[in-house]
Amino acid sequence: MTLYFYLSIYAFVFAPMVLPPVLQLVEVIVRRVRALVSPTAQRQPTLAV
Repeated sequence: MTLYFYLSIYAFVFAPMVLPPVLQLVEVIVRRVRALVSPTAQRQPTLAV
């Protein structure tokens, strides 16, 4: 019970410190994958509807 309590405290303390960089990395990776998969979407936005 005490171990779970301490783990929950660590989660609440470290989650705000760890999540933003992870979300930024995921966003960058998603942008790169989209740019590699559909390079014509950026050049011709009318086709990417």
